[in-house]
Amino acid sequence: MRKLITAAESKAMDRYAMEQAGIPSLVLMERASLAAASALRERWDTSHRTAILCGSGNNGADGLAMARILFLWGYKVDVYFSGEEERTTSEWKKQREILLALGVIPEQRLIAFLIGPASSFAAANTAAPYDVIVDAVFGVGLSRDVSGAEKELILSLKDTAAHVLAVDMPSGIDSDTGAVRGAALRAEVTVTFGYAKRGQMLYPGCEYCGEVITAEIGHVLSTAFAQSMAYTYGMEDLRRLPARSASSHKGTCGRVLVIAGSLNMAGAALFSAEAAYRMGAGLVKVLSVPENRLIIQQNLPEALFASYDPRAFSLEEMDEACSWADVIIAGPGMGLSAGSVSLINYLIALKNKQMVLDADALNIL
Repeated sequence: MRKLITAAESKAMDRYAMEQAGIPSLVLMERASLAAASALRERWDTSHRTAILCGSGNNGADGLAMARILFLWGYKVDVYFSGEEERTTSEWKKQREILLALGVIPEQRLIAFLIGPASSFAAANTAAPYDVIVDAVFGVGLSRDVSGAEKELILSLKDTAAHVLAVDMPSGIDSDTGAVRGAALRAEVTVTFGYAKRGQMLYPGCEYCGEVITAEIGHVLSTAFAQSMAYTYGMEDLRRLPARSASSHKGTCGRVLVIAGSLNMAGAALFSAEAAYRMGAGLVKVLSVPENRLIIQQNLPEALFASYDPRAFSLEEMDEACSWADVIIAGPGMGLSAGSVSLINYLIALKNKQMVLDADALNIL
């Protein structure tokens, strides 16, 4: 189970690490840049010509630091800046000073590439296409639709054949919602820092992130963040399921009642019941309209089946069905009829009964 944070929480964590724990900003930046550069080196060797696109914020400063690290590792690196120099952060300016001091890029080229218009990248990329492009333009801090030169830059790379690595977040993707803000750059790999962001798990942002690598860079987690985080599950969470005893039988592995389906909506009930079995339930009973009996019993004969009339069901029959179950699944394919509304109202009034409400149950709520 992985934590998911918002852009505001990400910034708060940075602030907490710097102000409360005393970790300098440049230390966090160095670890972040090293993690992103390492991810690039693991995939593409020094024969790959690399362009690093930098914005004016600390995401761009990460890109400048990556340029230094990759250069020292033997990569051919060109750096491009899109933004206004007067709006650059203090960390950005410091990273540029380091590049100049080490001679990573001669000063005259640094001015041409770093301070010049984004179109200089387009011209160079057309003349000799880059093999790898590092996206360090916006990161998680994007709070507006992309426009102007940045939008043109992103759109020009829509069909690029280069490998794209995004620093923290693909430019143009809202890190909280996953929405495309005007235009977005599609990455093959996204290296994010501290914790994954919600927009990296929500569509369409998820599709733009490619492989998401979460790098630990030294954040100190305050208890203030522990209660507010969302989570996502991975294959490793299957290990949390309890082991099944060799002497167990269907009566000892849980009973699930699936209240789902309606006329011409048998599939919703069938798939829900099948999923319950696949997750290890011992007994599954489907409660649906009579018209769905044949389809369910032909396709899932191990499931029990009981029918009810959604227009005139009795509380006694619902009490009997629900008392049998350890867990109730309700909603898929039920429809929004008055009977469905009454049934969902009945279910949410039940005490001490675990249940999953989905699909039309959510619509009704």
